[in-house]
Parts: sequence; C-alpha cells; structure tokens
Amino acid sequence: MGYGARVRWRRRSVGVRDLLAAKPDELRELDAHLWGSLCLLRPEPAGLLPIPGQLSTKEGRMLFRLLAEVWDGSGNVVELGTLFGASTQAIGLGMAANPARQGRLFSADAFGVYFPAEDMVAQLEPLLGGHPDWPEITADFRERGFERAFAALHSSGRPYSAFLTVTRCLIPLRPGDSPAALRKLLDDAAPVGVAFVDSVKHWYGVRALVLELVPRLARNALVAWQDERWFNAYAICFFNERLAPWFEPLAIGDGMHIYRYRGGASLAELESVLPATAADAGAPELERVFGEVAWRSYLANDAYGVLSATLQLSFALAEVGRAGAARELFQAARSIPGFLRHDELFRSAEGELAQLVGAPAQDNLTRN
Repeated sequence: MGYGARVRWRRRSVGVRDLLAAKPDELRELDAHLWGSLCLLRPEPAGLLPIPGQLSTKEGRMLFRLLAEVWDGSGNVVELGTLFGASTQAIGLGMAANPARQGRLFSADAFGVYFPAEDMVAQLEPLLGGHPDWPEITADFRERGFERAFAALHSSGRPYSAFLTVTRCLIPLRPGDSPAALRKLLDDAAPVGVAFVDSVKHWYGVRALVLELVPRLARNALVAWQDERWFNAYAICFFNERLAPWFEPLAIGDGMHIYRYRGGASLAELESVLPATAADAGAPELERVFGEVAWRSYLANDAYGVLSATLQLSFALAEVGRAGAARELFQAARSIPGFLRHDELFRSAEGELAQLVGAPAQDNLTRN
C-alpha cells in the first residue's frame, strides 16, 4: 500500500458503506483487486438474463458499476467483442442506470460461426426457444453466425435497446487486412468515453486496434481489457505496460484490467512505443517487461498475477523463437506447488505452446 493511500484512509473512519461507495481511483493503492471484490457485495443489477458467455460474475458486476457510477456519462461506449452479449447486458444496464449518460452503446463483433450450430442451439434455446424467429435464428447458426440471436437477446424491451447500435466488424488480424470497418465504427462512436475489448489477443490485432482506438478516446476515457491475464494474450499486457505514460491503471478483476486514459497520446508516439512484432521488441525487453509485471504482482500478494506474467512470457519467448527458454519457463511454473490446482489452465496452455514451439506437448512440455 502506498504511503499516500495509508494516510488518506487513516484520516477517516472507514465503514463498510464507505468502502462499498468508494471508486476504483480511491482503492487502487490499497489493492487493485479490492473494488472488483466490493462490486460482488453490491446488489445484483435488476433485469439480468442468464446470457451464456465467458465473462465472470465479478467482471460483469465491475462493468455494470463502471458504467453506472464511475463513467462521467460523456462520449459514447464501444464494445469490441460481444459473443452472445453477457458483457453487452452488463454495460447496457450500467449505462441505463447512469443519470449522466449522454451517448450510445456501439457493440461490435464478427458474429461468425464460432461454434458448431448444435452448441449454439443448446446454449441459447433456454432463452430464445420461444422467440417467434427461433427457426430463422437457428438456421443462421449454420449459414451466417449468431447476429440474429444477439439482436433477439438485446432487442426492444431491454433498458438499453433504445441506445444500442450493433455492428458486424472485423478487426485487422494480419498484414493486408483492411482497417476500414474498424475505423468507420470508431469514427461513428468518437469521442469514445468507455471502451471494452474482448475481441483480439494477438500482437498484430491488438496493435492495430490500439492505433485506431486511442486517438478517438476522450480525455479521462475508461478502457477495460477483458483478457489481459490470459496466457496467450501477452500482447495486451505488454502494450499496456508501454502505454503507461498515458494510461492509469484503476482496477483488476479476474482476467480484466481497467485503465483511465490521461489523454495526449499522438499517433506517432503510439507507433514509436508499440513494436510492430514481438521479434521487434526482442527477448530481453520481453523478459524485462514481464519480469516487472510478475514482481509487482508478487509484492501485491497477487499470486495469479505472477502465474499470468510467467505464462505470458513463456508464450512471448516462443513467439520470438526461444523455444527452449519457453519450455523451461512453462515447466517451472507448472512445478510450483501453489499452482497445481490450475491444471486445467496448464493443459489448455500446453497444447497451444506446443504448436508455437513445434513439438508434441507430451514429449516436450511436461517431461521433468
């Protein structure tokens, strides 16, 4: 805990109500995770539907409170990556609860065929099986994706439907991909007061998004990265470390990190601090950045932050051709007794890392 934070909190008699009403700006020096934990103690937002998704309960509550109480209501809100809309619902309900709201919610996804049609039917039939368009919705699962299902889940009658704009948008993922759709979306939404990102995780796409998004952010805009701690999303973590002169960390909840944009970043400055590839960053710089993230997490008693930074460094080293170092680091993390219960996470990461280093997982990553 920083000295300033200790002094501020000692000067007041702090009760549970004070903590529950505190903003992430006030709590981050005490514990970056505290605000998210407190959000779980607050009442559940009214009108929640059990929309399936990969958003944790804590992340959803944080998004709701972020939009309802932390956002100043100015600018528009951009959601990049919706899946079926668990995050859309949390954001939209929060915006509807904010009396200062002025702008719209722009929700964008590729809405493609991400899963077998049978899986989408199983997940969405409990919510949409009685919808008059259910036969057309299920037909789209096979031919087009889930955009029609998304529209049905968030259509008229939801508290946020009147200010929701839904866009099919592809973010550039590799050289040669056009940024036109993303650029148009962000131009329509500018100035952006809040951005939630759950769409890109790999280097080229994250960099392309940052270069388009940041110039369209309003000063003091809020940016939430839903997968900053996922093992193969090392680009998000690395770039946010490089963006520290312009972005202030506010809160962490499960895998999501929230930042406030101080303003003032020019496109030239962004391009200069964000290497075009992981190889351009280089192994020594990758080791320095993720070593710093791991050390900060250790000092904050954030064990999962240490594990996340270690796995992300392993993946980053594999990306730049340091296969041996990547394997050794992965196995070292897996051998720590305190991390043994993350076996499902390690199994998932192991397969992807094996593909990067070009070797069978069972032969090269798990041996002693």
